[in-house]
Amino acid sequence: MLFDFIESLQHAGTAHHIDASVVEATPAAAAAAFDAVALQNSMRRNQSMIAEVVDAFLGEHQKLRSNLDEALTRGDSEALRRAAHAIKGSCRICFAATAAELAETLESKATSAITPDTQGLADNLRSALERTTNELRAWRGNAKVSS
Repeated sequence: MLFDFIESLQHAGTAHHIDASVVEATPAAAAAAFDAVALQNSMRRNQSMIAEVVDAFLGEHQKLRSNLDEALTRGDSEALRRAAHAIKGSCRICFAATAAELAETLESKATSAITPDTQGLADNLRSALERTTNELRAWRGNAKVSS
């Protein structure tokens, strides 16, 4: 859903190249689950676009986590890799660096059987994803973003 939204922006011609100098992590982002300033800057402070991206992430996070949990339960390393990849992309769009990095690491390690290492990474990713979701929800609810 989030990826469909981003793709629709590209096809509509509203997507633009993101200048990395504009979206570098801010010092406050080190303690936060996501970088609100970078998120706003990446969308050129277009409040309705920011709201749509955040809402898409919030609407999709449970499915992403379910896919992760199901892959672990089945012991399916390929499904785990795909779930981690999807989480990584969604987190990067919202500038949730910690969760994105954990997802990227899990994605790269989920190439064979699920091990205690991959299980531990998945547990850490779940925690980071939950923290990101809670912070995005609170941020969205504080009317810093309006649709």
